[in-house]
Amino acid sequence: MGQKSAGKQMLINLAASIISFAVNVGINFFLTPYLVGELGNEAYGFIGLANNFVQYANIITVALNSIAGRFISIEYHKKNIDKASKIFSSVLVADLIIAAVMLVASTFVTLFIDSIVNVPPQLVASVKVTFAITFATFILSVITAIFTTAAFVKNRLDINSIRDIIANLFKAALVILLFALLPAKLYYLAAATLASGFFLLAANITVKKRILPEVKINIKKFSFRVVKTLLMAGVWLTF
Repeated sequence: MGQKSAGKQMLINLAASIISFAVNVGINFFLTPYLVGELGNEAYGFIGLANNFVQYANIITVALNSIAGRFISIEYHKKNIDKASKIFSSVLVADLIIAAVMLVASTFVTLFIDSIVNVPPQLVASVKVTFAITFATFILSVITAIFTTAAFVKNRLDINSIRDIIANLFKAALVILLFALLPAKLYYLAAATLASGFFLLAANITVKKRILPEVKINIKKFSFRVVKTLLMAGVWLTF
């Protein structure tokens, strides 16, 4: 079979993105009231707080990896595969460094969260576990972020959308299963999100190997100059 036209592929990408968005909104619409009912408003609020910490930390990774996809795509379609590999490898190393820094910072925040924010004594243990798992999920997403650029480079964003749909459905099913079979705990949503994160890690790496095998990972090709250039270009995305 021949390749789809650019216009047809764009429509497929758009349709998949809309469906993925609708599934995510639908799951949150039904899951949020369910979680509030199981946990209570006060406990559920700490899930949002943990996610807010992650969103602030995510700014730099979005700036770096989003613009990396554009640069890799340009070099790839110019047939500069070695340059594309250098950018990919440099960003991967930068992501690993960011993940290591976040591991240290998140460990500190998790251990002393009850000193940073007001946590009811009966929720301290559960809140710490929730924060620990939420940060672990973020660190996992940082490590795999650069692999998501493969679909962008090959104009197959529908693959990422399908991946997200499966991950969200899996997370929702796991949350409901945990609450149905076990006593209610604050960290079940975080645990389910971490499980879906491992699925996304495997999916992203697999997709990259299948559709963008030409771009090789070589840690020796790391270039601080490349990372600096990407960050300077990507900083505007944060605004």
